[in-house]
Amino acid sequence: MQQPLTTVNTRDLTPFLRAADLAVRLSRGEGFTAKQVAAAYGISRKSSYENLSRLSNILPLVSVRGVWRLADVAGLEGRKGTREG
Repeated sequence: MQQPLTTVNTRDLTPFLRAADLAVRLSRGEGFTAKQVAAAYGISRKSSYENLSRLSNILPLVSVRGVWRLADVAGLEGRKGTREG
């Protein structure tokens, strides 16, 4: 079972700072569901899903069984079809 997202006063963050906080957490290897994000930041599940979806336009995010994580792109370097290969 996923652990709840531990937060420090995230309910007062602007949407920009919320996105930045999520990006930092994802870059640290954390993974979380839209429900966890909604509870931690005091937003609706729909808003949390939209936030994660928008972040996926910039960051290589994947959602597996509802858990959003940063994709492991290190193994793709040099492979045919990637930017570098």
